[in-house]
Amino acid sequence: MKRAGGVGTVLGSLAQGVPMVLWPQGADQPINAARAAASGASITVGSAGEISAAVARALGDPSYRARAEDAAAEIAERPGPAAVIAEITG
Repeated sequence: MKRAGGVGTVLGSLAQGVPMVLWPQGADQPINAARAAASGASITVGSAGEISAAVARALGDPSYRARAEDAAAEIAERPGPAAVIAEITG
């Protein structure tokens, strides 16, 4: 459940409806973690010492799973790569 917060990790987890505990380390990770936390699908921590309590919260509070599942439903409604390429090259 703990992730650093790269775009692939965040999007992949959300597409599967999995809540996250993110510990961003650099690059785009702080932005991705902040947006995921704002959606209610994740918790962002700033140190290793915060991870255990955050994981317990994410697993114990069903709202994190519900928000992640909402995000998964939204992602599933989006067109896939083939449809996007067909639209662009159409």
